[in-house]
Amino acid sequence: RAMSSEYARHPELLSDRFRARIEEGLRITAEVHAADLAVMDTARRCFDNAMMGFDALITLSAVGEAPLGLETTGASTFNSVWTMLGTPCVHVPLGLGRNGLPLGVQLIGARYGDRHLLGVARWLEAALGPIRHPPLAGSKRPATSRPSLSHRPGAD
Repeated sequence: RAMSSEYARHPELLSDRFRARIEEGLRITAEVHAADLAVMDTARRCFDNAMMGFDALITLSAVGEAPLGLETTGASTFNSVWTMLGTPCVHVPLGLGRNGLPLGVQLIGARYGDRHLLGVARWLEAALGPIRHPPLAGSKRPATSRPSLSHRPGAD
C-alpha cells in the first residue's frame, strides 16, 4: 500500500518482482489489513518487553555473502521482521566471502534506541578490529581497514 502511488503513476519504473509484491498487497482487504496491523502492534509490544535489559540482539544479515551484480540486494529473510517491528538495525561487516563480497552480522536494537544501537555497533567494530572489505572502483586490492559507523561519542 505504501508504494501504490508509484505503482499507479510509473509501474514501468518498478521491477517485475516489486510490481508483483505491490499487486499482492493491493489484493488484501481493508479488514485483513486492519487485523494484520493489530498483530503487528502486539508483536511490537512483545519485542519491547523482550529487549528490556539487553543492549542489542545479534543475528545474520543475510543467508550468505552479498549477491553478485546490482540486480538485487539479496533476500530479505533476515530483515523483514525487524522492518515490521520498527526496530533499528545496523549491519556490521565481518569479512569477505568466496566471491570477495561482504559478509556480516546485523545488530537489532530496542525501538527508538537508534543512537544506543550505533554505540553498540561501534563497540563491536572496535572489538573485532580491522577487516578486509571490497575495493573501491578502480582499486587493485581490498583495503584492510574497517569502515567507521557515523556515531558521535557521548550521544547515547
